[in-house]
Amino acid sequence: MAPAALAVARERQAAFFARTGDHEPLRALFNHLPNHRFFIKSVSGHFLAANDFNLRRLALNQEIQIVGWTDEQAHPSTIAHICREDDLRIMRTMRPMINHMEILFHDEQNRWEWGCTTKLAMMAGDGQVIGIIGISYPAASPVGTVDQDILLLEKVVAEIQTRHGQPIKVDELATAVALSPKRLNDIFQRVYRMGIQQFIIHTRVEAAVQTLLKTRMPLGQVALEHGFSDQSAFTRHFRQLIGQTPQQFRSTRGVSESPISSKKHRK
Repeated sequence: MAPAALAVARERQAAFFARTGDHEPLRALFNHLPNHRFFIKSVSGHFLAANDFNLRRLALNQEIQIVGWTDEQAHPSTIAHICREDDLRIMRTMRPMINHMEILFHDEQNRWEWGCTTKLAMMAGDGQVIGIIGISYPAASPVGTVDQDILLLEKVVAEIQTRHGQPIKVDELATAVALSPKRLNDIFQRVYRMGIQQFIIHTRVEAAVQTLLKTRMPLGQVALEHGFSDQSAFTRHFRQLIGQTPQQFRSTRGVSESPISSKKHRK
């Protein structure tokens, strides 16, 4: 992290915890809980604290490295959208989310896992909402507490992730798990809070993000390789989910499009 950015992160963290009182014992406690992720986020959705287990899952070494991150940087885009909606609802209604079973984690084989999450709004001394505090941990598939049809999502999600660059028909996905397209879409709405078509777009954008970060592939080629009809459609969906165009996203991270590849692509 650059010195200037580090200074800003430290100031942000210090200003926040100055309002919450003595926080060190609480944070130290969660560093000793195995397999539990502990986190604190501001009203704006920026991380301000995380325990060691959480940092390790994100390949970070120091807590200060996550300060200022958002859910979009800490989770796949399909998950980040849900996390932010939950946070906003909790802060608006002041109703905590307790032992909520959700598909939240990725394991080392990049498969979806069930997680159990509890989080609630943080309050300042004057009663003002200043953020979200929470914990989550990997949990076994909730057989008996969740409709068994949900377990079929693992197969559907794996298929979408594998074939996201190709045309995907919802009818075919539904047939593969012996469900009607409507039933499959309803399950996606319940688990991911988005329809299956929207989930497919999220998956394509999520995969495209990695290509933009790791290669200098021309944007038009990135669009086609990740299942978008053209660069215009890719840009539209990318901006809706990420908040930047693909070009802006790439340039702010110091990655430029290959000029040689661009010429070949235009031919």
